[in-house]
Amino acid sequence: MHNKFMKLSLTFILSSLIVFISSCSTIPEEINTTSKLMQKDDNLFINSHFKNPVDEDVVIALTNGYKLKKIDAIEKELIISSIDDGNIKRGYVNNIEAMLNSLEKVLTNELNLEINTSEKNKKIILESLLKDEMTFSISFNKNSSNSISNDVLYSKLSFFCQSFIDEQKSILEKSVFEDNSSFKKVVIIYSNKFDNAVNKLRLKYPNQIYIEIDDKNFDMAIQEVLEVNKSNERKLLISKLDRDIEIEHNPRIRKDIDKVYFLVDYAVGKAVAPSLRNYSIELSLFSSSEIFHDANNLNDLADFENILIPVPKKFINKANEKKFKSLKGEFESLLLEDYITIEKIIKNNLFNMPYLLNTGDIIFRKDRCLNRNMKFWKINISEFTNQS
Repeated sequence: MHNKFMKLSLTFILSSLIVFISSCSTIPEEINTTSKLMQKDDNLFINSHFKNPVDEDVVIALTNGYKLKKIDAIEKELIISSIDDGNIKRGYVNNIEAMLNSLEKVLTNELNLEINTSEKNKKIILESLLKDEMTFSISFNKNSSNSISNDVLYSKLSFFCQSFIDEQKSILEKSVFEDNSSFKKVVIIYSNKFDNAVNKLRLKYPNQIYIEIDDKNFDMAIQEVLEVNKSNERKLLISKLDRDIEIEHNPRIRKDIDKVYFLVDYAVGKAVAPSLRNYSIELSLFSSSEIFHDANNLNDLADFENILIPVPKKFINKANEKKFKSLKGEFESLLLEDYITIEKIIKNNLFNMPYLLNTGDIIFRKDRCLNRNMKFWKINISEFTNQS
């Protein structure tokens, strides 16, 4: 009788421990997907002009107009007809009329540029100008104060407050560290290429968890920092207590973290990101676009599903035209195209009105540097494959 009672007690204890070990950690407080930081609608700026849905041709015409790109007589008539039909909201009519006047001024006046840059960038800039079908003159002068470094993504282009990458990192730092209302820790996963950036973060945020990895040691390092190995050890201990009990074990991760910030390149990122998802789908994952710069096309982003990046989805979608060997090359082309749009605004004194860049809508104020209007997108390649 005594032995039977002891066996029942042991079984009860084991069952309780199994439930404890197999249970999932509590869901961390993620970035609010309804927040203004998140992408809601790629065409929100354009679509907000209309009372009712319109043909795609009208949307394209209006988009090109706000980008100060040439539109033909038919496209202009489509825009004017939308105004005359009352389908343009009253609050936007003045903006559209001002935009059409600005566009006429841009196409009438010759665009004069003087730039100091690399041969690679010269080719991209010339191709963009020729595609615009406008009159221009350009001098690639080595002594010009208007300098664009070869690596466009890290270059602070004239008139912008920061480089494309630095602006992403400013957005990330605010969202990952400064807006940390849960008071839980952030895990920073980085490779040695990013030592300088990580050292700056350590000085500002010394109480966070920093883990250096490469493309070989990442799995054990992740297990250790998430304390997955401790969960596995507890499971092994219980298995030894009663070998007749089969345990279905989902390793628990530590409960004092809710965000992971990647500072890795493509070679390391494509290995570590899927590995991390194997241990938790509940952590909020963040990265700049550096994690996939060397990817060949959008399908390669499958390794980075659910990572939050401060880059518009539409910007990334545009980079799938395959003119370059990597997404980084496409990004550079899009940013130089934006730079030319800003030159059009400045040279024609078209300040204080809304325009569109590839990175989002802007209003460029005179005597102020320009911030790109970039918001978070949670990587989901099905949003590309499912679109018509």
